Amino acid sequence: MNIFERIHKLINIEEPNESKKIEEGLSQNMHTSEAYTNKYKELFARRINNFLTDYEKNLLIEEPNPTYVNSRTREMKNFIEKMAVIYEIIYPDTSFLQAEDKFINDSYVNQVMFQDNKYLNDTLEEETTLEELEWNKFIGIKPMIKILSEEEKELLRKPRYNKFINLKSSGIWDPWDSLMLTKRGVIEKASINKRKSALKDENLDECRASEVVERLKNKDIPENAYIELANEVARVDKLNKQRDAMLECIMFRIMERGDDFLGARRALLFANDFGLILEKPLIYEINGTTEEFNIAAFLRKYSDLGGNLDYAKNLMFGEDSTYTWCYDSKKELEEDLKSEEEKAKEQELRQRLVTSLYENIDQEELAQEKVKQLRLERKLNKSKKN
Repeated sequence: MNIFERIHKLINIEEPNESKKIEEGLSQNMHTSEAYTNKYKELFARRINNFLTDYEKNLLIEEPNPTYVNSRTREMKNFIEKMAVIYEIIYPDTSFLQAEDKFINDSYVNQVMFQDNKYLNDTLEEETTLEELEWNKFIGIKPMIKILSEEEKELLRKPRYNKFINLKSSGIWDPWDSLMLTKRGVIEKASINKRKSALKDENLDECRASEVVERLKNKDIPENAYIELANEVARVDKLNKQRDAMLECIMFRIMERGDDFLGARRALLFANDFGLILEKPLIYEINGTTEEFNIAAFLRKYSDLGGNLDYAKNLMFGEDSTYTWCYDSKKELEEDLKSEEEKAKEQELRQRLVTSLYENIDQEELAQEKVKQLRLERKLNKSKKN
């Protein structure tokens, strides 16, 4: 299995047609972690470029105006870059580099931005406790989204269904045939012509629009009876896929911009914030870094956010893994994955076991054994002198 096949297998990115043309040039010197990092970053860049190309093509179908389309495509590219930079501001390099055995440590950033901030100290009253402020909560993703433009906010919002959908009945529009939907596509109210509509026997209230369309297709009901609903479902589905692809590209750009493991850690936080799968930052953290780092801290965070630790451990020690740094076995890693609380509990249990064993020993026999030991020591000392 060559390098492209291995990386594509791990991060599930479709290989573009042009990959074969450059594969020979990329296949050299692939036994170093630096080479793997570069190949990942090349794939991230290619995935972003593919998305922007598809985005441009779709815009041209809707609006065959090259100037307008070029402007919109450039705006999308800039937005992807802006979101990556925002995460570098919220989670600066030093927060990860000074984390030691933690995933992130904002103490230095908090000190610089709050306690040592002359403007804050001069402006706020003396009793204000700046030590309690935390940088990544103070300037978290929610307040940062609020200061984006309305157009940029709309890119991040989940697509909404139109509230009213008019339907056709027997090929002719009937004002009595209509649906009222929630923004997430649940039918709140169905007004159907009970005499003529092909849907007169259907119970549509409180059903999801996408499920209704599938149900009607399976019943061989003429599509013209619900074509407007089917079109609305297709429109929202297309926008959802576009949004998911855009968010994934932002995550890839965060990893691509990040120096070594910093990109993977920011990307994990981004994936959690926007409901993306956590495994791609995990894979890059394991296989795409170029120096020794505290992967146990990453895995603890990954697990806290809902990640599967068994999957992570199998990935680290599997045959396709390029991980070579801190751990030689799963058992060694599992010890470091334990939290301080778990380690304290284990220590307490060991102490209880020692205490229990000591209490169950016959104290008279123990005293006799100690006397025997002292006698043997005296004999040994005498023999040494002689």
